[in-house]
Formats: sequence, structure tokens, C-alpha cells
Amino acid sequence: MTATDSVRRAGLFTLHQFTVLTGILLFPLVLATRRVGVRLGFDNVLTRISHAYAAQREDEE
Repeated sequence: MTATDSVRRAGLFTLHQFTVLTGILLFPLVLATRRVGVRLGFDNVLTRISHAYAAQREDEE
């Protein structure tokens, strides 16, 4: 593993954790907007970041 790979992995991990935290903090807002009929689409962002982090981990193995 090169230094670039380490930095990329750390960046993806940080982004993933930040996205999960943001999702938890925004959960009440998401519930409120769904009652009104508005969808925020936050699940798409979390899914893409999770896939990117998983792909990075698979590349290391």
C-alpha cells in the first residue's frame, strides 16, 4: 500500500463517518419532510460513499 492509497482510504473513511453522522443528525428533518411529501435523497449519497469505501478495502486485499 502506497502513501497515496493510505490517504485515499483515510479520506474515504472520514467521509463515510461524516456522512453517517450527518444522516443521524438530519433524521428528524427527514421524517418531517416525508410527512409533507418531500424526499431529500440522502440515501443515495450514503450508498455511493459506502460502495466507494468498500471498493477501496477490496482493492487492498
